[in-house]
Amino acid sequence: MSERSPRGELLRLVLGVLVIDVLAIGAYTFGGVGNASPRTRIVFAAIWTVATLVVVLIGLRRLREARLSALRQHGRR
Repeated sequence: MSERSPRGELLRLVLGVLVIDVLAIGAYTFGGVGNASPRTRIVFAAIWTVATLVVVLIGLRRLREARLSALRQHGRR
C-alpha cells in the first residue's frame, strides 16, 4: 500500500463531497425532482444524505490512517 499524505486525503474527502453534491443538485434540477411528489423528494434527499455519509466516513477513515502513518514515519508515535 502506498503512503498517502493527510493533505491529499483531506482534498480527496472535500472533492468527494463536492462531486456528490454537484451530481445530486444536477439530478434535482435537471431530473425534475423538484416537481416530483413529496415522497419522491424525501427518498431523493435520503439517498443523497446516505451517499454523502458514506463518502465522508470513508474519507475520514482514510484521513485518520494517513495522519497516523505520517506521525509514525516522523517517530512521534
